[in-house]
Amino acid sequence: MKRPKSEIINQLKNMFTDTPTDEQLTLLEDVDDSIPDEDEDWEQKYNDLDKSWRQKYMDRFNGKVEDEEDIKKEEITEKKYRYSDLFKEE
Repeated sequence: MKRPKSEIINQLKNMFTDTPTDEQLTLLEDVDDSIPDEDEDWEQKYNDLDKSWRQKYMDRFNGKVEDEEDIKKEEITEKKYRYSDLFKEE
């Protein structure tokens, strides 16, 4: 049976004394960091992110929106340099 994170943490706390050791506190922290919260809906987050990336992809190739980063990259690559340009003093 899968138990919620809060239940596991409470069970661990009950096993500890009134003044937990550093190792016990580290274990609680590790459990808290490793197990996701019950109220987080990972499937919905995944679907939302997937939908937004698909939309960006379609907009990019339909000419609707260009990412600012892509525009900057294009500006940089458009300028042509010659070998002699590298040694000019400004």
